[in-house]
Formats: sequence, structure tokens, C-alpha cells
Amino acid sequence: MRLINAEELKKQITAMAIANNYPVDKVNKMCKLIDCQPTVYDVDKVIQKEGLKEQGELLKLPCAVGDMVYDVVFCSDEKYRIFEMKVCHINPFGDVRKGKIWNVYLEDGCTKAYRSFYNFGKTVFLTRKEAEAKLAAVNMELESLYEAAEDCGDGWMYCGDGCGGGWIYCGDGKNMPEEHDSIFAKLKGTDKWSDVMFEKSSADVNVTIEFEDGKRTTKTLHTIDGEWNGGQRGVKFKVVAWQPLPEPYRS
Repeated sequence: MRLINAEELKKQITAMAIANNYPVDKVNKMCKLIDCQPTVYDVDKVIQKEGLKEQGELLKLPCAVGDMVYDVVFCSDEKYRIFEMKVCHINPFGDVRKGKIWNVYLEDGCTKAYRSFYNFGKTVFLTRKEAEAKLAAVNMELESLYEAAEDCGDGWMYCGDGCGGGWIYCGDGKNMPEEHDSIFAKLKGTDKWSDVMFEKSSADVNVTIEFEDGKRTTKTLHTIDGEWNGGQRGVKFKVVAWQPLPEPYRS
């Protein structure tokens, strides 16, 4: 099935009528008949879309171009801050930049950021209130971790045998967090699969990271297909250890 341009069709009919001296009233009736026809859709596209709905493969986007969002970022001075950013572009099925998947491009006039849909509700929020709640939570976690470091000494960060503190050593690439199927998992092995998609991801966890100069600190990350994802742009580090996030504070 294909769609046609009704106005162009009426022009062609009128031109043909004039060239062949057809009665004007019949030409007018034919053009009126065309105007009375209902608007139709591209059936092939509708069928394809409905098929995707049935398979649960249509994505519900967490934001729209032009929205203002609040990005909680771990900065180079080892402090978390909130940046109010504008959504400038959305890539629904993702793209790869510097080895990491992104779906949403953000700007605030001074800087830019590339975030995945996975970040929404975790480090990117639609309201400042949600972002401030997250900021308070991560700052509380950092404070407790720094206190633990003071109590246990430097050795707690190495997380070797007998280190304690709930940390799980993963500096050798083993003992990684458990992963679960992503929203793209059901597309694996089909013609809809793309290199920018990922099959599995883990929940967010606390990690101990080590910079090139040997300095260590903590932050929150997750894994995608067995690799750590969500690092700070332009900063090189490796993940030494991880532990599950603590339960939320309850009064």
C-alpha cells in the first residue's frame, strides 16, 4: 500500500478534463469525491509498530528534547554536585562515545554530558528535589566511608583477604556484581539488535576507585555486560573493589 497526494491528483484530473473538453460538473464531482475520502495510514508501519508493542519492545523515553534535568556528578575535587542541564538531543537506541553507551546529550552553557537512559532516576533526575535527595544520600554514604577509613586505616581500601568492611575485591576482574537482563536482552540474536545495545547490566553499587597517581576514593557505578560503566568524563581510573549499596535511612 502507498499514500498519494490528493491535491496533485485533483490538478491532474482538472488538466485532463480541460484537454479533453470534459463536462465541468463531472470534474467537480470527481474532485469532491476525492475530498470526501477518509485519511488512511501507512498500514505496513502501523502493523510493525503494533507488533513491537505486543513484544514490549517500544521504549518509553524518560525525557524530551528541551526538558531541564538535574545531573548529580562526582567532580574532580571529590565532591558531588548538581548541574541543571538542558536535553538537547535524544538517541532512543543509543550510540557509543569513548567506549560507553549514551542516549541523551545534555548542555548547560558551560559544559556538556552524555547520559544513558539507565542514569535516569539514579544520577539524572527530572526535578531538583529528587536530585537534592540523591545528593544528600551520596554525601551521607561518603561521610560514613571516610569515617570507616579513619577507623580502619589505609588497609581497608585494598580489600584483600581479611580486609572486612563489606568490600569485595575485583581488581583482577573477578567477583563482579551480578547482572540482570537489560531492556534490550530480548532483541539479542534478532535483526533488531545493534552494536550500541547491551544485554545485561548490574544494579548500582559502591566502588573503590584508584586513579593513575595511586590515590583512591569511592563513588557509585554499575556494570554493563561485565564492564564497569558510568565513569567521569576524561578521568582515568580502575575499580578496585565494590559493595552493595546500604539500605536507605529509616527514622
